[in-house]
Amino acid sequence: MAKPLTQQQQVMILGGILGVLAVFLCQQLVWRPQWSRVQTVRPQVARLRADIEQITQRAGRLGQMEQASTKQQERLQALEARFAQGLAVDTLVADLSMMAKAAHVRIESLEPLNLQQTAAEGSGGYYAEIPIQLVARGGYHQLGAFVNAMERSPRLMRLIRLEMDSNPAEPWRQSARIIVSAYRLLTPVASATR
Repeated sequence: MAKPLTQQQQVMILGGILGVLAVFLCQQLVWRPQWSRVQTVRPQVARLRADIEQITQRAGRLGQMEQASTKQQERLQALEARFAQGLAVDTLVADLSMMAKAAHVRIESLEPLNLQQTAAEGSGGYYAEIPIQLVARGGYHQLGAFVNAMERSPRLMRLIRLEMDSNPAEPWRQSARIIVSAYRLLTPVASATR
């Protein structure tokens, strides 16, 4: 026959049963509901993490975008400076004369062509075109240096036409008919776009 259990053994068995019951109740009432909540929240957490990563990447690009914007503003200001604000024809003539003198070219005639409003100005543009026709005489290389000086001028100019003629009596001196357009800023571009 089995020996009766001592009081200490009975307390231990009762404690074990209560422990198993406590673990079972904790699992049923606490861990299982929390685990099901974790499973429903897990996709939301993953979505939030992805959103945070995307926002972090965008924030990292914000500095690059600001730098690019600053560079574009600087380029716009440089281009705006090349447009002569309020350019007077006499200033342009003086500039062309200095370029011709530096290239050892003689300007024989110089006249502005139709100074009426250009299509860009009439259609609400920001600049006016000032076409100028000139006749210059000099050696082939000197005329090339003069054209190069016009093209590289800090003032925005565009060569429209260049015709060269030679004189059999003076084979080392050519005559060039040149039409060049300079551009005058009507409205500062930076303030017009804001």
